[in-house]
Amino acid sequence: FVTNANFDLKASEITKNIVQFIQEYIEEIYLSKEPILLTKLNISIDKRIEIYDMSFRPLEITTLIDNFIQNAEKAGAKNIKFTIQKQKNRIQLLIQNDGRNIPEIDIPRIFELGFTTTDGSGIGLFNVKSIIERLHGRVDVFTNNNHNVTFRIIV
Repeated sequence: FVTNANFDLKASEITKNIVQFIQEYIEEIYLSKEPILLTKLNISIDKRIEIYDMSFRPLEITTLIDNFIQNAEKAGAKNIKFTIQKQKNRIQLLIQNDGRNIPEIDIPRIFELGFTTTDGSGIGLFNVKSIIERLHGRVDVFTNNNHNVTFRIIV
């Protein structure tokens, strides 16, 4: 994992503006003129707040972002949108993509270790849930008939 987002990824935990961190990571790694990781996805960020200081491990946040982007690619999405907003005294991150829906029968299992509906390992979303739980948060997933999948993280 490499970033030019002005944060030390080796730090075990930092207290910084997570909104800025997420934006800088996505812009530097995926959206710069010479991206470090290539994707065909149209990635957008909708910041409804500018500042939210919290303690987090940079490597864990980058793992979350990378996992959602990779999963959207596997689902055949063309677009992924990260919406960052405040919900009461917490931060809410919505990650929406227009790839294939997750079958309703699979939703209760997608965060289980080893569960996969693709050629993946079944580790990614398990890891996502573990990271969110370490942050004392929760993650949910919603689908609709318009081929949109939305993950909601609240920490």
